[in-house]
Amino acid sequence: MAPYKVHMVRFYEPDPQMEAIHSMSLSYDGQYLALSRKDNSIEIWDVFNLPTIKTFIPQLPDVQLEQVAWFENRLFGCGLNGFLYEFDYHKLEVKASYAVTSGPAWCLSVCKATEQIAVGTESGFVSIFNIVNDGLDFHRTLDKQQERVLCLAWHPLGTKLATGSLNTIRVYDPKTGNFICRMTIGSGSMDKNKQNIVWCLLMTNDSIIVSGDDCGRTSFWDGETGAHMRSVMTHKADILTLAINNKGNKMWSAGVDPTIQRFDQMQERFGGEKKWVKGSHRRGHNHDIRCIQPIRDDGYYSGGTDTQLVFSNHVKKLTVTRIPCVPRGGVIEVASQSGLCMIKYRMQLELWKLGEAEITSGQLDKNLSVHKDPIKILQLTTPNEESLVCSSISKSGKLLAYATKKRFRVFKLGVNNNEDGMKLKKLKLATTLDAQPQCMRFYKIGKKHFILCGYGTPKLECFSIANGAVTADKCLQGSEELLLTSSIQFIAVAGSTAVVTDFSNQAVAVDLNKMTLISKLPVISPACITAVTLSPDGKTCVLTYSDQQLAQIDVETAKFTPFCNAFNQAGPPPESATEIPISGVNYIKDDMMLLYDLQNITIIDQEEEIREPYGKRHMSEANHDDSQDGSMRSSSPTLSNHKSINVSKKVRVHAYPDLIAAVPLASDEIVCVELSEAKIHSKLPASFEHKRFGAK
Repeated sequence: MAPYKVHMVRFYEPDPQMEAIHSMSLSYDGQYLALSRKDNSIEIWDVFNLPTIKTFIPQLPDVQLEQVAWFENRLFGCGLNGFLYEFDYHKLEVKASYAVTSGPAWCLSVCKATEQIAVGTESGFVSIFNIVNDGLDFHRTLDKQQERVLCLAWHPLGTKLATGSLNTIRVYDPKTGNFICRMTIGSGSMDKNKQNIVWCLLMTNDSIIVSGDDCGRTSFWDGETGAHMRSVMTHKADILTLAINNKGNKMWSAGVDPTIQRFDQMQERFGGEKKWVKGSHRRGHNHDIRCIQPIRDDGYYSGGTDTQLVFSNHVKKLTVTRIPCVPRGGVIEVASQSGLCMIKYRMQLELWKLGEAEITSGQLDKNLSVHKDPIKILQLTTPNEESLVCSSISKSGKLLAYATKKRFRVFKLGVNNNEDGMKLKKLKLATTLDAQPQCMRFYKIGKKHFILCGYGTPKLECFSIANGAVTADKCLQGSEELLLTSSIQFIAVAGSTAVVTDFSNQAVAVDLNKMTLISKLPVISPACITAVTLSPDGKTCVLTYSDQQLAQIDVETAKFTPFCNAFNQAGPPPESATEIPISGVNYIKDDMMLLYDLQNITIIDQEEEIREPYGKRHMSEANHDDSQDGSMRSSSPTLSNHKSINVSKKVRVHAYPDLIAAVPLASDEIVCVELSEAKIHSKLPASFEHKRFGAK
């Protein structure tokens, strides 16, 4: 396996303050996790196997989000503009909106048993809607309270509804709209006049109400009589979230003090009462934790100000998986023929020319000093701060395109002879679109340039680019023509062949010359597809899945290749097993693939022998490093300086903890993008300070 020159890109600079996680909700079947962020965007994650971002609803005009919740396969949300929304996560838009009673909506809660949704507002009203097949029907408003409603909790059977506000918890009968009992929160400080805020509530099957307040107390109340049972000082600052598992025997609390405290329900001796007792605690984040979502066994997802989606599992020796916030389509795309790379942010694109080393080769395991620094030659920002849905750059680096929810734009890039940078020319869109694309790829047949677009329905459309205009050419849509049944998720193109996948994890191969189907590809796993690529000759495609399966398929025959069968039979190297799925896959050349996740880079060489399940240890061949830092030339360790895991001749795995992207630039060059936790934390507000033993 030949050595590679590795470009280490460290100039990716996201804005973490706009990416904080505000709320999350798990679908009833446990497959999809929806989370909302501070910029009012929504991400849908498939968490049935390893967590994989499935789709992304960008920030929409006039939509503000405080909380999201599932009912069956329908997604709802509310916000401070006074509306309750139902979202279409295939078309990435609001399906319907409903005004709530009197002012901004702070919280919502869904009751599965009664098929109702309750929304709490600024003016103290709680609006209840019935969930019906074609939308929502307003049911009633509960008796008004004086303070704003900050949190809600249904009884699992829908017989009671609790609200939390300033100093007070109220329990209502949702059938009559009248309150049953009222609990007053006592001051937890020396100042008896201090008002306390109830930030979060939950109600158990036996009608015990659990509250978290701004004093760091977790309190337990009798939901029948309103009697105070006990309070526990579990945190040193505000408790912002409470969560309970499906079995109802474990509970978690967290907040401004980013310590996650677990409670266990214990049975007293000789058949006594069940009581909640403090269990283990751990520091899951470095900043405020806004939400916790329990999942199978003793695992749970958490998120907050530090932007990371964190999965913790108490069964597997407190394993923790941290997933940084990166755009769904990846953070980088390279124009291999021109050596340019496009860095993707939520609202802008940057085009960079990578740095160059003074010498092009050197001793293995050594860094190459940067002779020319990387140069940012173009920055393209969307109008009116619209969020990007998808983008692409051609291999030649002469064409660039992006789409938002409002517009689809294609540009021609050229050299600016008078000034540094690139000359940008917007091409005319000669066709009126019914909807904007959700994914796209450039390709070239002969001397003609095209762009292939997928939509929020099973629709694939080809646009030709000529004479300064972009014109719709051919189209495949519907289950009869395209053999897909839902929104387009991935497009991979090589030559005149494309592979397209949809939300339902089906895949087809398309002949771009005739715009006809070549085959419908077989399914190797029921898990979610995480990445797609085509070989340079367009004869085979590779699909990776969230259960770490890999499928290599012959496009013409729609059959798994002998390599695929042998590779999956041997299984992945045990030491390379992670809790993160493959994020991307690309061919370096016809017989060599580059795969990456957020912890490892993997190179598969098909020419080598298939390894045995317990192969011998091999030292990875060293790789050169060409550090790409926008402000300094200091080199980082090479790829091979990271820990090399036990692998065979067929598969080489390299541990890389700060990796968020890895793509081949040429047959002997790889571009890697780093994003360290330290860089994210340096841009966040100060976190809650913990007194550590021995610290000054």
